[in-house]
Amino acid sequence: MKSKHLVIAIILLASLSVHALSQPDKPGDPTAENAKNIARNAAVQKAAQDGVAAFQRKDYDAAITIFDAAIKADPDDPGVSALLTDKAIALNAQAAELYNAAIAKKDNAARDAAKAIFRTASESSAKAVAMVKARGIKPEADRSTFTARRDIVRVLVTIGEPMTGDDLITAYKDYLSVESDPAKVLNAHIDLAQQLLSVGDTKRAEQEFEFALSSSPKNATANFGLAMTLVTMGSGNNDKAALQRAANYFKTYLSVAPADDSHRSDATETLTFLKESYNIVPK
Repeated sequence: MKSKHLVIAIILLASLSVHALSQPDKPGDPTAENAKNIARNAAVQKAAQDGVAAFQRKDYDAAITIFDAAIKADPDDPGVSALLTDKAIALNAQAAELYNAAIAKKDNAARDAAKAIFRTASESSAKAVAMVKARGIKPEADRSTFTARRDIVRVLVTIGEPMTGDDLITAYKDYLSVESDPAKVLNAHIDLAQQLLSVGDTKRAEQEFEFALSSSPKNATANFGLAMTLVTMGSGNNDKAALQRAANYFKTYLSVAPADDSHRSDATETLTFLKESYNIVPK
């Protein structure tokens, strides 16, 4: 049986999917008027390339230093939003390694230090998003910025940092504004619902799970998630209508989930609890 902390470490590794570090906008036509901007943009691109190379070597300190120097050299350059995102991704990866090592060693001080790096990653990501919104969103160019923000917010929830439902919804809605793939959109709504449930925003978790099921009624993850949300809501105030709905969604989940799905035992045990405690069975 894994400890709770080791499970958190595994979730972190899964959450920190490696994005291709973003690149600043390419320079426009070489006219005398924009020659300075071209040179400035070239310097930003060089910093991005050097930072990416350091990141790929897992030399996170070097990558972060390179990104920071380029950001401070010309904070108004249009490419800075990409550099801020790149910095956030590097910080996130660095923090994940340190956090997992700290958990393995049961080193609380090192764990807290890793959490501080995650928070710095969040600050960099939030600045990148603000810059993108200020200049106008370009869906393809800004995909990595919003994806990184979503991933960082997800990790903050996982490690127990204070997050509100509004924080989560903003990050996920920004991501959804640049995502058009139906499968990724569905997964984002399910993931948002799970994160909302984690921070105790059960009503909006319910809404997100229901939205996902409106387009994919046999989605096992959404059925299980909505059932667990309704159990949380119903058991808190003896709402038997909510608990009945939960039992029904558990039944659907069990009918569509793979035989080896990790939540099967939880669903079965919760159905037993509902029958014994409330005399509620699926319909």
